[in-house]
Amino acid sequence: MNRKYVVIASFVVLTVAAAAAQSAGQRSFNAVKALSGNWEGKSSMGEAVQVSYKSTAGDSAMMGEIRSHMHGKSEDMISMFHMDGDRLLLTHYCGAGNQPRMQASISADGKTITFDFVDATNLATPDTGHMQSVVFTFIDATHHSEEWHFKLPGKEMVQKFELEKKSQEYSAMAATYITPNKDTVVSEIFVAAPCERVFTALIDRAQALQWGSSAEYEMTEWEMAPRRGGKWKFIARKRGDASSPDLVHYGEITDIDPPRLLQYTWFASWHSDPSQETLVRWELSAAAGGTQVKVMHSGLAPMPQDCKGYAQGWPGLVARIKQVVEASIET
Repeated sequence: MNRKYVVIASFVVLTVAAAAAQSAGQRSFNAVKALSGNWEGKSSMGEAVQVSYKSTAGDSAMMGEIRSHMHGKSEDMISMFHMDGDRLLLTHYCGAGNQPRMQASISADGKTITFDFVDATNLATPDTGHMQSVVFTFIDATHHSEEWHFKLPGKEMVQKFELEKKSQEYSAMAATYITPNKDTVVSEIFVAAPCERVFTALIDRAQALQWGSSAEYEMTEWEMAPRRGGKWKFIARKRGDASSPDLVHYGEITDIDPPRLLQYTWFASWHSDPSQETLVRWELSAAAGGTQVKVMHSGLAPMPQDCKGYAQGWPGLVARIKQVVEASIET
């Protein structure tokens, strides 16, 4: 054989070997990264479930969040995926109060990833209820299933989710829920614009006056000093009713990291307890074709009626942010 072809053949073999040596863990991580976005479906018990995946920490980790309503109760669980040398680890922050770590193994065809228990924190005994394993099965680009195995003394409970990826056009309305402890309202929406454009809309007076007004209320004043320790304030008034009181909202920025994070205290004159400090946190993460926007309003447990009110109010507000930002992109 010609020496040149021997060299080429050797190079090809080495290249294939290198690809194989990319470790099963790295291939598993790449597959998990491909799940980035929002998914919805049903559990094996017929309950609705929403799952989201996003890259974080400089693309060195993936965060998965499961939101469901099982047995009439809201459930919210977080899983973090990251490489540890050549292996992929999953740390599951479970509603049981412990945090199992599991290691991935991938099938030869790459269609199934199984995470098996390694160890856990806050696990009183090995028999304490905990997540023992998870199986991801990839069907196609927009469908996959997740099978979560929860270990109990002498038995195992299995919950399977059949999931379909939401199209980015889906999110004209926000996905909103109240956390199980009744303290926080969470609202999420996809905006077809870069993070920088969305972040600017959160701190820019002209845009805030647009998205802060609705068919029922008009935002008449808005100001913000976009820096840590900076003050913010806005006033809204009911349209067509000169006698209605001003609804005053104000606070102080406690954290800011453009264009990913904005957090501030929030007081309102109309709260059942106007002196009660609450906290609003905006998290913006890049997604295919735009930005996934998540706002969390916490500290509401002492004001249950106000908490319910915000669960109705935040979806409309983030939808208007989406409308204002996307309209600015088109023009």
